[in-house]
Amino acid sequence: MNPYYDDPIKRAVEILSVQDSSLYRDRDMTYWEGNLKDAMVFIGQAPNVATGYLQASEVLLQESKAQVAVQVLEAGRRQVKQNQEEMEAMLRRARQQRDRRTDFMSRVPYEVANQVVAELPFSDRMRCLTVSRRWRALVASFASTWRDVEIDLVRMGETQIELLRYAARQDHMRELLLRGNTDSINRALGILANEHVQSLEMLSIIDSDVRSPKTLDLSALTSIGSRLRVFEMKNCRLAHDALYTILRVCTSLKSLSYMSRCASEPQSEPASPLPDCPLERLYWCPLKESPTRFEIFLPWLPRLQRLVFSQLTSTKLNRVIPNLHIWCPHLQHFCWGLDDPDPASGQTDARQGMTQLSIASPVSDQDGHITTLIGRHANTLERLFYVADGPGVTDLMASVAMGRRLAALPVCHQLRQLALYNLQASTGLSLFIERCTGLESVRLSHAGEVEPHFFDALLELPRLNTLQLVGGTALATADSADEFGVVMAARERCALTFVQLGTGLAAVMLPSLGKIKSLKQVSVSDDAWYAPRLRDGQPRYGRSLDEATLLFMDHVRGLPESRLESLSMHSVELSSAVQRKTRDFMEWRRACIDGTS
Repeated sequence: MNPYYDDPIKRAVEILSVQDSSLYRDRDMTYWEGNLKDAMVFIGQAPNVATGYLQASEVLLQESKAQVAVQVLEAGRRQVKQNQEEMEAMLRRARQQRDRRTDFMSRVPYEVANQVVAELPFSDRMRCLTVSRRWRALVASFASTWRDVEIDLVRMGETQIELLRYAARQDHMRELLLRGNTDSINRALGILANEHVQSLEMLSIIDSDVRSPKTLDLSALTSIGSRLRVFEMKNCRLAHDALYTILRVCTSLKSLSYMSRCASEPQSEPASPLPDCPLERLYWCPLKESPTRFEIFLPWLPRLQRLVFSQLTSTKLNRVIPNLHIWCPHLQHFCWGLDDPDPASGQTDARQGMTQLSIASPVSDQDGHITTLIGRHANTLERLFYVADGPGVTDLMASVAMGRRLAALPVCHQLRQLALYNLQASTGLSLFIERCTGLESVRLSHAGEVEPHFFDALLELPRLNTLQLVGGTALATADSADEFGVVMAARERCALTFVQLGTGLAAVMLPSLGKIKSLKQVSVSDDAWYAPRLRDGQPRYGRSLDEATLLFMDHVRGLPESRLESLSMHSVELSSAVQRKTRDFMEWRRACIDGTS
């Protein structure tokens, strides 16, 4: 050995090792492999001595082979009788490193890992694919990973394209949500068609560019729509043959939804007879200025059970309603001209007949088609929502006439919810309500001058729990309105829990409502825009709203069994003193409910 030459060479090699990480690793690997060989030789020569096992496990831990180190130490612990404490300490260290560095997915049962991934949102599931090759293969094999796929195409790039293609090649994809502009959505649908996706059962499309003049290309449905059961479109511009294409190609379609803020082309009549269409739920809510001519397809939908349509004209109303029971004999939910008042109740039953009817009529049912439709389904109707035209002299006469027609209808034994807007609370309407003894909710808005018999009719409803009277007055029926609360309070089993009144009725009814034990929520809203004006500044009913509110609170304070939880005033002008007393009253009620008072 010549120090004159060897020392500079050694220092140069060390400098190169530090500067080049690959050389550094190679040198360490050579060192570890040499030590491991020496340790294994030592174990073979002296299997009852702990030195070889400890040295071998140390090298294995440096090489991140914790599982092998655990196996070596466990084998040595059975052979060595001495140095057990050192062996146990090294074994604990090896197990900790193994648990810290071992992929937990490899230790979880396949079914459990599948359930865990199924609970993650789609973005997190896609993030799991990038962890490692093992995770990618494992997560991609789960059916739950691709059951519902959501791809944002707003910034359509190669990543989204490859992800869509990768998802399209899976046999497990059931639900797909595409969000982007018209061009990107059409491109994505083309990719799905090229991959011949046959497993898709639900397709949702949301167009983010409502100003684009381009229409949605639905030709891809020929390849991917055979098993499609739910199809939803939002803010998409449709071609004139879009609806015909959907109904002709998607032979398994059960639910179709279309909501848009952009105008579409008028739908053309079917070029040829449609096949037996299984469609059961249809939501068609285009831009109001868009003449879609949707109603021409109703004769081809005999299995329809739920229909929601936002447009309504008198011509369409007179043409559709008389034939509706012929075209759609299984229809149970009909909402026309309104937002669906009960969108959560998408379930239908096996009964023959309509259970929910929601109509906004621009003609106040002058021809009687709406009341005829109600009478045809009187045995099954459970919810009735009707909005007539705005109040006026002509509409008042039509409203009274409709009330007379309602009174002549068969009894609606199953009716549970009744909501009427811009309809006069006439004698005919009172008779109709009185006969529907199963009513649980009655809501009237713009009711005008309430007829005296109306409150007597409400008293005939033993299940009534919700009452809303806004935009009405009781100038001639103050005694009847006040007596309503008195009679309800005297009932042993009163179901009334919620009451909303306009200021036109609150001054009369509030004091007696304070005596009802079952009442939980009371709301008063301003309807001065409709109620008669004050004369010479005098109270309308002999007492002001301030006096009525104070009497209501006094009655509640004197009723220990009261269940009142809320007293709310919306846009109501009360004096500052009454407002302060109302706040103190509600604090006292909350304390009573919490049991601190």
